[in-house]
Amino acid sequence: MGNPVPERETTAGADSHQVVFRTVGLTKVYTMGAVQVHALRGVDLELYAGELVVLLGPSGSGKSTLLNILGGLDIATGGTVLYRDTDLTRATERS
Repeated sequence: MGNPVPERETTAGADSHQVVFRTVGLTKVYTMGAVQVHALRGVDLELYAGELVVLLGPSGSGKSTLLNILGGLDIATGGTVLYRDTDLTRATERS
């Protein structure tokens, strides 16, 4: 028997199982001269309506980078970002 998988805690509501944000293979690389810093490496994530999520990790692990990309303040180097069913990755590439 392995460790139990915790259930997602959501508020009651009709769309509590609806995916709000989805990332697939999300990457972010910052180039500083000859050095490349990989802030995100292939992040797959699903965030559901009514869900409470906590991001934990050491300094420099990519928490703020991920939130900045989801909030539209930064652009991913690779991968896909979906808000509901809208591909935000393509929207940022067109502009």
